[in-house]
Amino acid sequence: MSLTFQKPKDDQRPQLTPREREVLLTWLDNPSKAATADLLGVAEDTVRSHISHIRHKYAALGRPARSKAELLIRAIEDGIITAGAR
Repeated sequence: MSLTFQKPKDDQRPQLTPREREVLLTWLDNPSKAATADLLGVAEDTVRSHISHIRHKYAALGRPARSKAELLIRAIEDGIITAGAR
């Protein structure tokens, strides 16, 4: 099985704040929102809030991301992260 990622047009990419990008990348690389909050030195509710805002931004563009896996796919499609990169 192979995955195909489609690069969206610039107007289909959400405008994430630097902090939203930081929270997203940290959360995608960690097992939980609690672990992400600990690493970033913020409350877990703060991480939840950022993730919620990110999901709403994608949904507003017609690119919903309802799960962590879907957000990972969106981040790869948008060039926020590169698959396989460390």
